[in-house]
Amino acid sequence: MLSEQKQKNDSLGQAYSSLHAEYLKLRGVQSRTQQVPRQHTVPPMAYDSTAAAAAAAAHMVMPTHTGTMGFADNMYMFQDMQSYTL
Repeated sequence: MLSEQKQKNDSLGQAYSSLHAEYLKLRGVQSRTQQVPRQHTVPPMAYDSTAAAAAAAAHMVMPTHTGTMGFADNMYMFQDMQSYTL
């Protein structure tokens, strides 16, 4: 009687293992088919360098300076340049 139960248990274990393997295979196929590549529908924004320079100048609290920052501007903003080394 014990050997019959052991044989039945082994048979059920094999059946469960094969069912579990089939489930994992089907779940993998389903997840691959449900993956949809993301598409960006919004066109990329154009870069306006004049607006960026004006915004940077306004951010630096220099409302009258609309050009790009140069060497003289850096010397004005960072007066203690002797302590910096390259």
